[in-house]
Amino acid sequence: MKVSPYVSLLVFLLGGWLAACAAAPTPTPAPCDDAGQTAVTLTLLDKNNAALDRVQVSYRVNDGAWQDLPERVNGRARIPGGGGGYEIRAEKPGYQTGETAVIVPAAIPPTCAAATQSVTLQLALAVCPITPEPLTIQVQSAVGEEEVVVTAVTPTNYRQTLACEADANGCQTFRLPLDTSGSYRLIVEGLSAYSGPVVTDGVISYDWLPYEVDLRYGAQLRSLTGDGANRLDLDFTVAPDEVGCPLPDLRGLTAVASPDLSTGEPYPSVTVDQQGPLIITDPLADECQGEPVVTPVDFVVTVPDGTRLADVALVYWLDGGWQTEVCQVTNGRLLCTAQFPNPLLGQPYAVKAVVNGEEYISTQLSFDTLCILFP
Repeated sequence: MKVSPYVSLLVFLLGGWLAACAAAPTPTPAPCDDAGQTAVTLTLLDKNNAALDRVQVSYRVNDGAWQDLPERVNGRARIPGGGGGYEIRAEKPGYQTGETAVIVPAAIPPTCAAATQSVTLQLALAVCPITPEPLTIQVQSAVGEEEVVVTAVTPTNYRQTLACEADANGCQTFRLPLDTSGSYRLIVEGLSAYSGPVVTDGVISYDWLPYEVDLRYGAQLRSLTGDGANRLDLDFTVAPDEVGCPLPDLRGLTAVASPDLSTGEPYPSVTVDQQGPLIITDPLADECQGEPVVTPVDFVVTVPDGTRLADVALVYWLDGGWQTEVCQVTNGRLLCTAQFPNPLLGQPYAVKAVVNGEEYISTQLSFDTLCILFP
């Protein structure tokens, strides 16, 4: 049978068209754009189903970083985004933290309609623990933290010395229970105010040592720093918060350092301290029957900053008159040495320092019927 050339051409064109159709790929829909989409609508209520205002809302997606909504929420919030696993947290002072999680389906092209999920969080009132957390006091002094004593005076005028909690940094942490509302006072004593004396061009001077006292309560932190104090008096108030827990006002705390170096008063004050023991007994005691031996007795003298060494002397009574000894700075101490018979019999015992022409009495026993021993 003979085929018409027109028929052959038609068959050829139809086959090519079918082949072209079979080879053409199916177009892929464009991915959905999450911009401007709402993933979750959140309703915030109290236990009476009333809307809560000024709630801080934060969220994260697929275990990512937490993000805060830019403003506090009043009753209802919109959390932007697309599909994924959402964790949501709501916080308001005086209420327990509310948390929830929700899965948001991904939008499907070509419509890309958002699959917004609706969630309600009901926040319960917070409850004050039976034992609220204490106020933590940390004292950092240049040296000698073991000598620091912290005393608390409560609103009921109960006075207590706080126990120190030793750790790897020494003994510098104290805790004060806040059981009562009202005015509190903390007295921090034993700070290292200054270093040992040094003599430069004949003038005695000191390095004022720094201190730092940190008070912590919850998220509150108040740090007090300064130089040259051996005592701090700290006053603050405690009032109940939204749920009745004691809340100290650390921002309103007042502090008074002693001494106050800003006054320009001479400091430190003059003191005279005998080094070693002194025994007073009856002249008939066995220890007092031996021949007296001249014995050096050391005294540490403290004088104000700026005092000339030549203006410091130790004066003591011996054999009916006043004896004078000069003083020297030795091993970080202003040391003065008297020479007493040991035992000292039949005469009074009197020692004083003379600083800038002024006398400062250390010890004075006017009785001459005693036996004094310097062991």
